Amino acid sequence: MATRDYYIYDVIEAVRQYSDDSDISVEHVGFMIDTTRALLLRQKYTNPGSIIPQRIRQRLHFTLEMASENDLYDLDYNLRTINALPKLIENSSFVQALIVDGGSYYDYRFIYTSPERFRYVGNDKYLNNIIYVTLGQDYRLLFKSNLDKHKFLDKVRVFGIFEDPQAAWEASADYDVDKDFNTEVDYPMDLDMWVQVKEIIVKQLLMALQVPQDKNNNASED
Repeated sequence: MATRDYYIYDVIEAVRQYSDDSDISVEHVGFMIDTTRALLLRQKYTNPGSIIPQRIRQRLHFTLEMASENDLYDLDYNLRTINALPKLIENSSFVQALIVDGGSYYDYRFIYTSPERFRYVGNDKYLNNIIYVTLGQDYRLLFKSNLDKHKFLDKVRVFGIFEDPQAAWEASADYDVDKDFNTEVDYPMDLDMWVQVKEIIVKQLLMALQVPQDKNNNASED
């Protein structure tokens, strides 16, 4: 995997093959990479059951809390993440592919279920090691189990595919404010997809700069 900084300057160098005097914003190219990646991921993994590469997932850490208020479910309390999850890419495959675990310390199996099913699960006395997870309307994860021992969980790991990789990284409990996302963090994108992302962005930038897509554009001015 490579950093977003690597991808940004790969795009800039490609555009400069056509126009040496173009003034391209690094921030704008980074934004284009994020949005184009999200668009292509929606298209590529649109079918339910698609095999999603581990490389495009991000691992985030969230601390948990017990809360009494709950507008969605008829429960006296609920265990939930303190912070909301970053926005997932809007694709049912990615929501179902959300993976939650308690790390090696906890001997629980976490199963994601839809909000519609969540109220009906967690009542089987023979499935004591299963914790059910769903995504609430406020984008916090909610947890439910047959036994009350799940209430002692204080943190979980979440593996997901998020719309904005930098926002997702910053939402994690182990976010390091001294670390630079662009240059020090692996960008969650399949390298094979980068070829498509780069081609789309370069074409869009050349059109915006009104530069002909041939290498003779500067020579014609001599």
